[in-house]
Amino acid sequence: MHDFETGKVEPFETTTEIGKADESWSDGLRVFHNPNAKRPLSFDFFPDALNIFLDADGQRNFLSTKKLYVVRSCTFINLPDKNVSVH
Repeated sequence: MHDFETGKVEPFETTTEIGKADESWSDGLRVFHNPNAKRPLSFDFFPDALNIFLDADGQRNFLSTKKLYVVRSCTFINLPDKNVSVH
């Protein structure tokens, strides 16, 4: 996970119960802004996205409304033990 306040990228782990996901479709959305676009896309068009753009010196910059941003994730599904009855 990228922490925009510190600039650090560190691993994280979370657990979510089935049917109780707390993420939106825009989690993980990256918008690359074309510096040569005839009709540039506003940074507000996808407010929850990670906006990536070049400054006047060609340096890559990031703009996000979130403090933490997932860089990459993996999902592991844990099935209940066969010997445990689920009601």
